[in-house]
Amino acid sequence: MVTGLEWTRGAIYWIISAFFLAAITATFAREGLGGSSAVADAYTLVRRRLGAVAAVAVMIWTLFYIGRTASSFAVWQLLNVFHIGLRSFWVITCALTAPILLLAGLLSKFGLVIPELMHNPSSFIRSAIKKIPEGNRGLGSVFHDVSVKSAAIGYGIYWIAGQGLDWMWQHWTLNPNGFSWVQWSVYIFIAAVMETPLFIAFSVLYEELQEKAEAHGTSLPTNSRRI
Repeated sequence: MVTGLEWTRGAIYWIISAFFLAAITATFAREGLGGSSAVADAYTLVRRRLGAVAAVAVMIWTLFYIGRTASSFAVWQLLNVFHIGLRSFWVITCALTAPILLLAGLLSKFGLVIPELMHNPSSFIRSAIKKIPEGNRGLGSVFHDVSVKSAAIGYGIYWIAGQGLDWMWQHWTLNPNGFSWVQWSVYIFIAAVMETPLFIAFSVLYEELQEKAEAHGTSLPTNSRRI
Protein backbone atom coordinates (compact mmCIF):
# COMPACT_ATOMS: atom_id res chain seq x y z
CA MET A 1 0.00 0.00 0.00
CA VAL A 2 2.75 2.42 0.98
CA THR A 3 4.78 1.47 -2.11
CA GLY A 4 1.79 2.04 -4.39
CA LEU A 5 1.07 5.42 -2.83
CA GLU A 6 4.72 6.47 -3.13
CA TRP A 7 4.82 5.39 -6.79
CA THR A 8 1.59 7.25 -7.53
CA ARG A 9 2.83 10.49 -5.97
CA GLY A 10 6.07 10.23 -7.90
CA ALA A 11 4.23 9.53 -11.14
CA ILE A 12 2.05 12.62 -10.70
CA TYR A 13 5.10 14.77 -9.99
CA TRP A 14 6.96 13.42 -13.03
CA ILE A 15 3.95 13.95 -15.31
CA ILE A 16 3.68 17.59 -14.20
CA SER A 17 7.43 18.09 -14.70
CA ALA A 18 7.29 16.41 -18.12
CA PHE A 19 4.43 18.74 -19.09
CA PHE A 20 6.54 21.82 -18.36
CA LEU A 21 9.55 20.31 -20.13
CA ALA A 22 7.35 19.70 -23.16
CA ALA A 23 6.03 23.28 -23.00
CA ILE A 24 9.55 24.72 -22.92
CA THR A 25 10.69 22.45 -25.73
CA ALA A 26 7.62 23.28 -27.83
CA THR A 27 8.41 26.98 -27.35
CA PHE A 28 11.87 26.42 -28.81
CA ALA A 29 10.33 24.43 -31.66
CA ARG A 30 7.86 27.22 -32.50
CA GLU A 31 10.58 29.84 -32.38
CA GLY A 32 12.67 27.74 -34.74
CA LEU A 33 9.78 27.77 -37.19
CA GLY A 34 9.40 31.53 -36.85
CA GLY A 35 6.18 31.36 -34.85
CA SER A 36 5.10 34.77 -33.54
CA SER A 37 3.07 33.48 -30.57
CA ALA A 38 5.45 30.76 -29.50
CA VAL A 39 4.50 30.56 -25.82
CA ALA A 40 0.75 30.38 -26.43
CA ASP A 41 1.12 27.82 -29.20
CA ALA A 42 3.47 25.72 -27.10
CA TYR A 43 0.73 24.71 -24.67
CA THR A 44 -1.59 23.87 -27.56
CA LEU A 45 0.95 21.42 -28.92
CA VAL A 46 1.59 19.94 -25.48
CA ARG A 47 -2.13 19.37 -24.92
CA ARG A 48 -2.32 17.50 -28.21
CA ARG A 49 0.56 15.26 -27.17
CA LEU A 50 -0.35 15.04 -23.48
CA GLY A 51 -0.93 11.29 -23.63
CA ALA A 52 2.50 10.60 -25.13
CA VAL A 53 4.20 12.98 -22.69
CA ALA A 54 2.46 11.38 -19.71
CA ALA A 55 3.34 7.89 -20.94
CA VAL A 56 7.03 8.81 -21.29
CA ALA A 57 7.03 10.39 -17.82
CA VAL A 58 5.47 7.32 -16.21
CA MET A 59 7.87 5.00 -18.06
CA ILE A 60 10.98 6.92 -16.97
CA TRP A 61 9.69 7.33 -13.41
CA THR A 62 8.96 3.60 -13.14
CA LEU A 63 12.47 2.71 -14.33
CA PHE A 64 13.94 5.22 -11.89
CA TYR A 65 11.74 4.04 -9.02
CA ILE A 66 12.64 0.38 -9.55
CA GLY A 67 16.33 1.19 -9.91
CA ARG A 68 16.34 3.45 -6.86
CA THR A 69 14.53 0.89 -4.71
CA ALA A 70 16.81 -1.95 -5.82
CA SER A 71 20.01 0.07 -5.35
CA SER A 72 18.95 1.32 -1.91
CA PHE A 73 18.12 -2.22 -0.80
CA ALA A 74 21.46 -3.51 -2.09
CA VAL A 75 23.41 -0.71 -0.37
CA TRP A 76 21.67 -1.34 2.96
CA GLN A 77 22.44 -5.04 2.69
CA LEU A 78 26.12 -4.33 2.04
CA LEU A 79 26.29 -1.87 4.94
CA ASN A 80 24.72 -4.43 7.26
CA VAL A 81 26.99 -7.26 6.11
CA PHE A 82 30.25 -5.31 6.42
CA HIS A 83 29.09 -3.07 9.32
CA ILE A 84 30.31 0.01 7.46
CA GLY A 85 29.18 3.44 8.57
CA LEU A 86 26.00 2.31 10.25
CA ARG A 87 26.33 5.18 12.72
CA SER A 88 27.68 7.76 10.29
CA PHE A 89 25.08 9.96 8.64
CA TRP A 90 27.41 11.11 5.85
CA VAL A 91 28.66 7.62 5.00
CA ILE A 92 25.11 6.32 4.73
CA THR A 93 24.00 9.35 2.72
CA CYS A 94 26.88 9.07 0.24
CA ALA A 95 26.45 5.31 -0.09
CA LEU A 96 22.73 5.67 -0.86
CA THR A 97 23.05 8.75 -3.08
CA ALA A 98 25.90 7.65 -5.38
CA PRO A 99 23.94 4.82 -7.11
CA ILE A 100 20.92 7.11 -7.51
CA LEU A 101 23.05 9.78 -9.21
CA LEU A 102 24.54 7.12 -11.48
CA LEU A 103 21.04 5.89 -12.32
CA ALA A 104 19.93 9.45 -13.08
CA GLY A 105 22.86 9.82 -15.45
CA LEU A 106 22.02 6.58 -17.25
CA LEU A 107 18.38 7.59 -17.65
CA SER A 108 19.24 11.16 -18.68
CA LYS A 109 19.31 10.18 -22.35
CA PHE A 110 15.53 9.80 -22.18
CA GLY A 111 15.49 13.58 -21.84
CA LEU A 112 15.68 13.53 -25.65
CA VAL A 113 12.36 11.74 -26.05
CA ILE A 114 10.04 14.62 -25.12
CA PRO A 115 11.88 17.22 -27.27
CA GLU A 116 11.68 14.75 -30.17
CA LEU A 117 7.93 14.36 -29.63
CA MET A 118 7.47 18.14 -29.59
CA HIS A 119 9.64 18.86 -32.65
CA ASN A 120 7.98 16.05 -34.63
CA PRO A 121 4.29 16.16 -33.65
CA SER A 122 3.39 13.08 -35.71
CA SER A 123 6.06 10.80 -34.27
CA PHE A 124 5.28 7.97 -31.88
CA ILE A 125 7.00 7.19 -28.57
CA ARG A 126 8.70 4.10 -29.99
CA SER A 127 10.21 5.99 -32.92
CA ALA A 128 11.37 8.80 -30.61
CA ILE A 129 13.06 6.30 -28.31
CA LYS A 130 14.73 4.55 -31.26
CA LYS A 131 16.35 7.84 -32.25
CA ILE A 132 18.05 8.20 -28.86
CA PRO A 133 21.07 5.92 -29.44
CA GLU A 134 21.75 7.52 -32.82
CA GLY A 135 21.37 11.11 -31.72
CA ASN A 136 22.85 10.70 -28.27
CA ARG A 137 26.39 9.93 -29.43
CA GLY A 138 27.42 13.55 -29.87
CA LEU A 139 26.12 15.16 -26.70
CA GLY A 140 25.44 12.13 -24.51
CA SER A 141 28.13 13.08 -22.02
CA VAL A 142 26.73 16.61 -21.83
CA PHE A 143 23.25 15.30 -20.98
CA HIS A 144 24.80 13.02 -18.38
CA ASP A 145 26.80 15.84 -16.79
CA VAL A 146 23.84 18.23 -16.74
CA SER A 147 21.58 15.63 -15.11
CA VAL A 148 24.08 14.46 -12.50
CA LYS A 149 25.21 17.97 -11.55
CA SER A 150 21.62 19.21 -11.31
CA ALA A 151 20.70 16.21 -9.14
CA ALA A 152 23.69 16.79 -6.87
CA ILE A 153 23.01 20.52 -6.53
CA GLY A 154 19.30 19.87 -6.00
CA TYR A 155 20.02 17.34 -3.26
CA GLY A 156 22.31 19.82 -1.54
CA ILE A 157 19.68 22.55 -1.67
CA TYR A 158 16.98 20.19 -0.38
CA TRP A 159 19.25 19.13 2.47
CA ILE A 160 19.94 22.75 3.46
CA ALA A 161 16.23 23.52 3.25
CA GLY A 162 15.50 20.50 5.44
CA GLN A 163 17.95 21.73 8.05
CA GLY A 164 16.31 25.15 7.98
CA LEU A 165 12.85 23.65 8.35
CA ASP A 166 14.02 21.57 11.31
CA TRP A 167 15.36 24.72 12.95
CA MET A 168 12.05 26.48 12.22
CA TRP A 169 10.11 23.62 13.77
CA GLN A 170 12.18 23.80 16.95
CA HIS A 171 12.23 27.61 17.37
CA TRP A 172 9.05 28.92 15.78
CA THR A 173 5.56 28.60 17.19
CA LEU A 174 3.80 27.13 14.15
CA ASN A 175 1.00 24.62 14.41
CA PRO A 176 1.47 21.34 12.48
CA ASN A 177 -0.86 22.38 9.65
CA GLY A 178 0.89 25.72 9.20
CA PHE A 179 4.30 24.09 9.22
CA SER A 180 3.15 21.53 6.63
CA TRP A 181 2.09 24.35 4.28
CA VAL A 182 5.41 26.12 4.76
CA GLN A 183 7.31 22.89 4.13
CA TRP A 184 5.47 22.09 0.90
CA SER A 185 5.79 25.70 -0.30
CA VAL A 186 9.56 25.64 0.22
CA TYR A 187 9.98 22.32 -1.61
CA ILE A 188 7.75 23.39 -4.51
CA PHE A 189 9.71 26.64 -4.85
CA ILE A 190 13.02 24.74 -4.90
CA ALA A 191 11.68 22.32 -7.52
CA ALA A 192 10.53 25.20 -9.73
CA VAL A 193 13.86 27.01 -9.41
CA MET A 194 15.87 23.86 -10.17
CA GLU A 195 13.75 22.41 -12.96
CA THR A 196 13.34 25.52 -15.12
CA PRO A 197 17.04 25.98 -16.04
CA LEU A 198 17.45 22.20 -16.36
CA PHE A 199 14.58 21.99 -18.86
CA ILE A 200 15.91 24.96 -20.80
CA ALA A 201 19.33 23.31 -20.91
CA PHE A 202 17.84 20.06 -22.22
CA SER A 203 15.91 21.95 -24.90
CA VAL A 204 18.99 23.90 -26.00
CA LEU A 205 21.12 20.75 -26.04
CA TYR A 206 18.53 19.00 -28.19
CA GLU A 207 18.61 21.89 -30.65
CA GLU A 208 22.41 21.72 -30.80
CA LEU A 209 22.28 17.97 -31.27
CA GLN A 210 19.92 18.34 -34.20
CA GLU A 211 22.07 21.04 -35.77
CA LYS A 212 25.20 18.90 -35.47
CA ALA A 213 23.38 15.91 -36.92
CA GLU A 214 22.17 17.98 -39.89
CA ALA A 215 25.63 19.45 -40.40
CA HIS A 216 27.10 15.95 -40.70
CA GLY A 217 24.27 14.80 -42.92
CA THR A 218 22.96 12.27 -40.39
CA SER A 219 19.56 13.80 -39.77
CA LEU A 220 16.46 12.21 -41.25
CA PRO A 221 14.49 14.06 -43.92
CA THR A 222 11.51 15.96 -42.61
CA ASN A 223 8.96 13.69 -44.23
CA SER A 224 10.65 10.54 -42.85
CA ARG A 225 10.69 11.88 -39.30
CA ARG A 226 6.95 11.89 -39.13
CA ILE A 227 6.56 8.17 -38.59
